[in-house]
Amino acid sequence: MRGDVWVVLPLACLAGGAFAIYLVARLLTARNELLALLTALVFATALGALAPLFRLTRAGYLPRWGHFGSGGAFLRADPGALMVAGVALGLGMLVTVYSGRYLAFDGRHESYYPLLLLLVTGLVGMVMAADLFNLYMFCELMSIAAYVLVAFRHRLATAIEAGFKYLIMGSVGTVTILMGLSFVYRETGTLALPFLLPPQVGGGGGGARGPAPGWPVSWWAWASRAPSCPSIPGCPMPTDGRPAASAPCSPASSFRAFSMRCSRSAWDWDFRRATWGRC
Repeated sequence: MRGDVWVVLPLACLAGGAFAIYLVARLLTARNELLALLTALVFATALGALAPLFRLTRAGYLPRWGHFGSGGAFLRADPGALMVAGVALGLGMLVTVYSGRYLAFDGRHESYYPLLLLLVTGLVGMVMAADLFNLYMFCELMSIAAYVLVAFRHRLATAIEAGFKYLIMGSVGTVTILMGLSFVYRETGTLALPFLLPPQVGGGGGGARGPAPGWPVSWWAWASRAPSCPSIPGCPMPTDGRPAASAPCSPASSFRAFSMRCSRSAWDWDFRRATWGRC
């Protein structure tokens, strides 16, 4: 394993905090208010561990951690993933503070707070996963913790019924995901998720490159440039048969130009035109 440890640090804080809080509840004290306070501190620590990643992504660098070889599995922090992770950690901290009073008369506090931490761990890992294998594993971690939390009040028939229904629906989704992963691996030989690079600044040669996630302004600026094909409907056409530089294309035509640049064959572009129709 190599890369930036800042990427895996929030996950390590959450997973290690779940284990530590379970030990504290089993060995020292199971007081609900104290466990809620410790869990909130774990969420706050994980949220603070995201701050260096925000600074790195704003500088245009996307940190990664894991195995980068052929068929490797790794985590990647991009602006969109960090935004979702920050929201999840903030909501988890608020839920923990609320649970300090809401679960005052419930038992099994030693199980509730570690399960809540593991659920958020799976969610944060899902948005940072750069391959389908890690995406599936973190999804399963989040799902299993959610199944148990739904049926947490096991003495109520409604809680058991809800947990059982959730388990059945989740199991169907799990089988579907596994089938999809097998099809993807059979056709491509890899489980790595595709990643589009940001546009080249200055236009110094080479073909057009797609935008990086989390940069909608750069995406629109790149997609709105004059298309290289003069046959795209909706673009103003001068007498020489090339798109006019002074009259920009409409948004729909710009998106078609973006799709044609990203397509790998003329057949793919013809299929899109036949499917979507004209503007």
